[in-house]
Amino acid sequence: MNEDTYIRTFTPDEFYELIHGRLEKDSEELFILSAVRYGDLLKHEIVEITDDAATILFEYAYSSKRIYFKRQFRRGIEFNGDVLDLSHKYISAGEFDENLFFKDRETLEMHADFAYFESPIVLKHRTLSYSNFEYTIFKRAFEAHECTFLERADFTNSTFLGGAEFTGSKFLEDGEFRRSTFSWNTYFTNSEFSKNADFTSSRFLGDSNFTGSKITGNAKFIQSEFAGNTEFTDTRFSGSTNYHWSKFLKNADFTNSEFLGECNFTGTEFSGYASFFYSRFSEDVKFEAPMFSGDVSFFRSEFLKNCDFISSRFLGEVKFTQSIFSALADFTNSEYGGRANFRYCKFKGDARFTESNFRGDCEFIRSEFANLADFSSSKIINANIELPEPTDSKQNGNNLCFKNCTFEQISRIKGYGTIDITAAKIIGKLYLDWDYLNAKQNKKDMFFRKEKCGCRLENRSSGVFQILKENYRQLGQYDWEDEAYVEYKREKVREKHIERCKEHPRYARFVQKIRRNNERPYRPLPSLLDLVGEYGTNPKLVVCWMLIVPLIFAGVYYIMMQYGSGIELGNDGPTNPVHNVANALYLSSITFLTIGFSDMYPIEAVPRLFVIVEGFLGLFLMAYLTISFTRKTLR
Repeated sequence: MNEDTYIRTFTPDEFYELIHGRLEKDSEELFILSAVRYGDLLKHEIVEITDDAATILFEYAYSSKRIYFKRQFRRGIEFNGDVLDLSHKYISAGEFDENLFFKDRETLEMHADFAYFESPIVLKHRTLSYSNFEYTIFKRAFEAHECTFLERADFTNSTFLGGAEFTGSKFLEDGEFRRSTFSWNTYFTNSEFSKNADFTSSRFLGDSNFTGSKITGNAKFIQSEFAGNTEFTDTRFSGSTNYHWSKFLKNADFTNSEFLGECNFTGTEFSGYASFFYSRFSEDVKFEAPMFSGDVSFFRSEFLKNCDFISSRFLGEVKFTQSIFSALADFTNSEYGGRANFRYCKFKGDARFTESNFRGDCEFIRSEFANLADFSSSKIINANIELPEPTDSKQNGNNLCFKNCTFEQISRIKGYGTIDITAAKIIGKLYLDWDYLNAKQNKKDMFFRKEKCGCRLENRSSGVFQILKENYRQLGQYDWEDEAYVEYKREKVREKHIERCKEHPRYARFVQKIRRNNERPYRPLPSLLDLVGEYGTNPKLVVCWMLIVPLIFAGVYYIMMQYGSGIELGNDGPTNPVHNVANALYLSSITFLTIGFSDMYPIEAVPRLFVIVEGFLGLFLMAYLTISFTRKTLR
């Protein structure tokens, strides 16, 4: 293993130039660590050499000034009671048999800052009252099995070239691992941090394992890098957890982890598979602008407070199957490159998917939305949304908003609740069952069958029904297209009526008096084209009116003949009034059909007026029937 690859120091050439002042650097920490690492290069700069000590004096240029450093590195181990001082020492493997064991002392105080260990260090079942390993380099393994660190354990800027194992260890005070480098596998299995655990800017070049760990204080992994597989399975984070701008270059496993404090994954990169199976987030969790390059799973995860996935990027498959969102779930401006699975999820608060981009399949089968699910201005390639029936009778149902949304390929929406597709753009196909949608609010199903009416349109504007009409036409559902067209025309009439009522208050009061309804003054009167044939979409209704109108006028003619002589037979026939019902039907029929045999005609003004009106209605209804029949048959 090449040591130059795993120590965060200057290169040998840079360090040699740094000694002679030809290279400007502003990091004293890297300089000191390099001095420990590349001690052999200082032979020409050593001022004093003895058998047990080496005093090193060197200088370098920084900001046009001459800065002097004097470091002393001693060989050997000196004990002072229970204090073990290894600071500034080279501990070579030749000075010990194989490992550096500490067997005889229960409690140790260790000072090993700026030390270099060539031999492995093994600490088992030991209690360390004080431990300082700043800028220490461990060439071989460092093992601390079930040790107890009574005071702060400081491993800041340390380098572990071999394995680092803290299995079962307890840190009663803060555990400082800031800017440390773990070049081989790292184990913190079942370790306990009574206070803070700080791994800010640390690098885990091998696999890292925190399975079963408990961090009572704050856990800081800010800008940390995990080059190998990472396991936080069954980990308990009691305080706040911060993975801000961290990088997981391989798999990251947080299965069954518990986050009792606030959790922050802002800007975190997950290059491999990320697993949050059965995880529990008790406080606010923030996944703002993370990058999930591989698959990610939040299967049966629970978010008790607000969760923030704003500007998240899921390039692989993402699973939130059976997850529970107790508060706000914000996925605004998120991107889904693969399949997005939200099956059987429960959103007890608002769910925001505004301005999101679903480039893969999107499934919300049997998901429950207690409040609003907002997909406004989103881009959906292929969605399958099936909303279940609300279990609570007081619950209004699921509310979906697709304002300004774009449906590109095939999408299916079915279920109970309300839906808003105002200004939506349907490029592909949107399967929205009209009968299940129940836009007409069928009273028969509501009052006689006593069943819920499925999904209803929240914003019943003309634009919504125009969108549905064009969509059903592309799908070839011409019956649903006609029904959507009827609703579109009715909404247009209603909108014009509302504008007129607002511009002319007297007209509004007039309509209100006619309807005798103070609560709905803006409800328009029914249109003649709607009553007769539903705007040319129902030829059967037109035929019914063609049968009803002649019967009505036949009755009028019969009454006139009973009480007067307004209608007579032709010139060649008798002049007595006709009291026969069959003659009244005959007169009404030839008048309605505009045949005009002249064998029976009105002689007074009132009967003539009725004949003219019936003739006009006959022409109108026959033309209306032709249009309706042609619309139904010729598609």
